[in-house]
Amino acid sequence: MRFHNWSVVLLFISIAHAVLLDDAFSNKETINYIYRQLSQIQLINNDIIIGRTIIGNQLVGIDVKGSNSINWKIDLDNFGNHTSGLEYISSDTKVYVYDGQQSEIYQIDGMTGRLKVIELENEPIQLADDKHGMFVVDSHGGLSYIDHETGSISKIECQEDVQFLRVDGMRNGYTYLIINDSRLKKLSTQKKVIVDTEISVGGGSIKQFKSGIIVSENDQLFRFNDKKKSFDRIENDAYKNLIVIDENYLYSILIDSIKIITIKNNNKVELVEEIPIKRNSKIDLLSSSLNDFIIISDMIGTRSIYDLTDLLITKDVNSIRKFNIKTDKQFQHDFLTTENNELYLLSLNSSLFGELHSLFDGNLFKKIKPANHQYSSKTNSYIIINQPDLESTIHEVQSILQEADTGFIFTNWIHRVRRHLVELGRFIVSLAKPSLVNQGAKINEFGFDKLIIFFDEDHKQLVAIKSSNGEVFWVSEHINDNFISLNSVGKEAEEEDILVIFDSYVLVVNSHNGEVVQRIPNNNQYVEVVNVQGDGFALRTKNNKYLLPRAINEDAFFTTQVSDHEIIGQIIPAKQVLSRQTWKFGFDNENEKIIAVAKIPSESTTASLGIPLVDKTVLYKYLNPNLISILTQQSTVLKLYLLDGITGNLLHTYSHDPNLIIDPESIKIIMDDNWIIYTYFTKSPKLEQRITVVDLFHSSNPSSTSSTSNLNTTTKIGTISSKSFIYPERILSLTSTQSIHGITTKSILAITESGNLVEIPKYILNSRRIDDRHLTAEDFQNDYRMTAYDPIVAKNNYQTLNHKQQLDTGGKILIKPTHYESSIVVCYYGTGVQYCSILQPSGSFDFLSQGFDRVKLLITLVVLVVGVVISKPFVFNKKLNSEWID
Repeated sequence: MRFHNWSVVLLFISIAHAVLLDDAFSNKETINYIYRQLSQIQLINNDIIIGRTIIGNQLVGIDVKGSNSINWKIDLDNFGNHTSGLEYISSDTKVYVYDGQQSEIYQIDGMTGRLKVIELENEPIQLADDKHGMFVVDSHGGLSYIDHETGSISKIECQEDVQFLRVDGMRNGYTYLIINDSRLKKLSTQKKVIVDTEISVGGGSIKQFKSGIIVSENDQLFRFNDKKKSFDRIENDAYKNLIVIDENYLYSILIDSIKIITIKNNNKVELVEEIPIKRNSKIDLLSSSLNDFIIISDMIGTRSIYDLTDLLITKDVNSIRKFNIKTDKQFQHDFLTTENNELYLLSLNSSLFGELHSLFDGNLFKKIKPANHQYSSKTNSYIIINQPDLESTIHEVQSILQEADTGFIFTNWIHRVRRHLVELGRFIVSLAKPSLVNQGAKINEFGFDKLIIFFDEDHKQLVAIKSSNGEVFWVSEHINDNFISLNSVGKEAEEEDILVIFDSYVLVVNSHNGEVVQRIPNNNQYVEVVNVQGDGFALRTKNNKYLLPRAINEDAFFTTQVSDHEIIGQIIPAKQVLSRQTWKFGFDNENEKIIAVAKIPSESTTASLGIPLVDKTVLYKYLNPNLISILTQQSTVLKLYLLDGITGNLLHTYSHDPNLIIDPESIKIIMDDNWIIYTYFTKSPKLEQRITVVDLFHSSNPSSTSSTSNLNTTTKIGTISSKSFIYPERILSLTSTQSIHGITTKSILAITESGNLVEIPKYILNSRRIDDRHLTAEDFQNDYRMTAYDPIVAKNNYQTLNHKQQLDTGGKILIKPTHYESSIVVCYYGTGVQYCSILQPSGSFDFLSQGFDRVKLLITLVVLVVGVVISKPFVFNKKLNSEWID
């Protein structure tokens, strides 16, 4: 009895310590914005790199020197209907986006990404910066000026139509413009025209206009004379490929050298310095308000830096300072930036890997790399699996098994005591220093950490990402083959392997470390991995046959859509490995095409066979795991077909109103439990996003009997109820939640056009909602959270999972239950964003609340135990004394 009491106390203590796991998943959301590679990279605000994503068509601003994470991103597809022609230009602080086919210009703050729309009278065709504002040439030949800070627009007086503009910004307080390469205007700080004169530049068209110097396409030079208000010709016949440094210096690029030249007062050029270079070297001129550098990059990662700052001031050629920088990689982009009031060279590639070097001595200050990984799948082929057990856990289990297998009682006892002492030590350390506890092990122990697996087509690697923090769990070796598909195989409760199909072979990959366990020759034959009963899998071939790697002891059934007009059913009989066709379902009318097909997910679990009613009867669900839903469209008519997946029998069909014009691209369908939900967008008679729910039951008459032996075997649907709803936003993708035991309320997860991941509880999409009378008390008791039918499903901000984050469209929703019935891991992965969260559709009913005070519980237990120990002798003496006879 004493042992039993102590056992109860220890049990309560362990519960108080073990179930308070809020810290194990305190970060309930993780997000990683993907930019992969950027084009048109520019540096603004000294720290922010802006660029256009090659995948996804987004403009992003990245704090490349700080946290190296995305400060902001803007989807360029939202800017009108002409995104292919979108262009942008940046100043020191602002970014301007325009497309030449609409009159709006979008001004973006480079630091925050705040967007401002600037309305013009006409469409802009060219923008040019002058540090304080942006000149705009419009499609009607007008010229205007936008102030960077205020966004105000002012007109620039022009007698001619402006077709093209060159800007020499803010010299001596003035701005110089060359219009149509034939007229020069000098503007004041208020952008008023002070000088307006025609110019004539011989020697071809203008290549560069900077610091009052014009370089023509055939390297003729002209310098502006303020007194004459015209350009003087500079004699030059010897130097080609000229680049302007300032009003006095230029440099000429030759095959094996760079020649720095100066313009003398007699309008002639003179050689100042010759710098030898290697062939195919990359030459850049980087300038700030006070400094000028020539950067020479060769093909082996050496950069020669020539500091011209003192030369431009003193005119002394010996003041040119030179030093070299060694780099590990080839960098395509170089920028001048400041750090701690010192000047640095920022070198980057298109993936924003780079280095920051001091321009005082050339020393490396720090390496630049993305804060988060940049892996993603172009084909949107993502799967989610349970994270495999840690090596320490596996070793611990093996140790326990070894203890039982030794056969010596004393040896077993020694091993067991040693293991218990180790566990006790870990427990004491965790109480003293909770930070030393392996947080990841806690998350993994209760199933909150999943792995998202996909193949990155650019890096040619299979990648596993942890859902809890977005970190890379493992990366496979490089696989130089054409990726087709992948899937996980194995029982949910046990370890899962990954099967990846390529043109040449099928790889079996260990989920622990990404190592290839087995290679199966493919020869471009297999295209899909399909799980079958138990822990087996089958490979689907291009001719829609299924092959088992090894025979199993039961029949395996498969359903395949082979064309836009036909679906077939197949079986692999027990003890066999190759499938054969058993039925075919098609459409004679060629205009009727299959739009979407859905099956009940293999991981779906149902906790109840029916709905208990207030009169103590049960409305039994129609639970057929082999049910198949098919949506077709013939002309404008949308049709729903329900088939039995084993026999191919048609169980139900329904046709929608032929007057509805439905966008076929918007049709999505899912199945689970005893219901089907499909969504579609109508173009006529109204623009509406509609949701239709179909609930299936065995009979219209509830049964009071408890016999359920034939509920899952019959193929006949007794009753079908249906309702349609209107959602205020277009739905692009949807799925349903899954829990480990199927007790938690089902919810529908959808991605909307605005990039929101929303949760719609299934009890809202209930086809049994009553719309022709007031609800009675019995109605409320018959169905969970029953409400009167309202065709509009309100958009509730509380149902938006990513309310703090920005998501993209075009990704994939991933669902995986945890070891807790109430909690589900939800992820949304795409080429632009990777997001994971924890969802609890029915609340955290199997967790202790944050307010649970385990200290008080433990103190209470200790007080009770001490009270029992102290009072026990008194109770014994009292009982003994009561036995004496006075």
